[in-house]
Amino acid sequence: MKNLLSKLLLCLAILILVSCANKKEEEELPTDPNILFNQASNDLNKGRYDLAAESFAKIYVEHPYSELATKAKLMEAYSWYEKQDFDMTLAILDEFVKLHPAYKDIDYAYYLRAMSYYYQISDSKHDQEQTLLSKNAIGEVIARFPNSNYARELKFKLDLVNDHLAGNEMEIARFYQARNDFIAAINRYDKVIKEYQTTNHVKEALARLVECYLALGIVDEATKYASILGANYPASSWYQYSYDLLNKNK
Repeated sequence: MKNLLSKLLLCLAILILVSCANKKEEEELPTDPNILFNQASNDLNKGRYDLAAESFAKIYVEHPYSELATKAKLMEAYSWYEKQDFDMTLAILDEFVKLHPAYKDIDYAYYLRAMSYYYQISDSKHDQEQTLLSKNAIGEVIARFPNSNYARELKFKLDLVNDHLAGNEMEIARFYQARNDFIAAINRYDKVIKEYQTTNHVKEALARLVECYLALGIVDEATKYASILGANYPASSWYQYSYDLLNKNK
């Protein structure tokens, strides 16, 4: 009886070991990339961005030579983008554009990269590093893919980026002007006029230049900028302000 029981226990132990081995082997086997891609896409559609990114990444690692591998890597970046984890998005995309420069949807990779910077733009009173990165990334899309829909869309966003940068220059210029550092202020206002001509800040920058030059006693320069303001923005309240300021000083 003891021998029979021992044999039964031994058989049971062997069955358990075999079952565990088979299960482990099944777990270690790569999943079909199509199944993984469909699973990841489903998770993405349902807002499970972490799970989607994980599955897309798994395709790229386990099936690097499959037709879905490169697309999955781009979709991994998109999953993080949808989660608004822009650091992860940019890390993946920076690597992607280096490794797959000839990919058929490479324009989308650059677009997604530009948008990741764009959505991190802060207001004009803070450091503008992200705004500059956004401007450069948008400019790269427009330069590389000028006829794409992405370039056309980003041209509109570039106006907002420039407005932020010009606004930051104006904040700094006003800071210098308030402390009677007129030369430093003039340099900043002049930069707005030359580099951000399409923004709404130009009118004020011209008027502030009139103020600064009058404060320095350089009436000819003040008059010049008032004339530019009048020629380009005759209906502007900033022109009327500058005109009145000049008359007052005369």
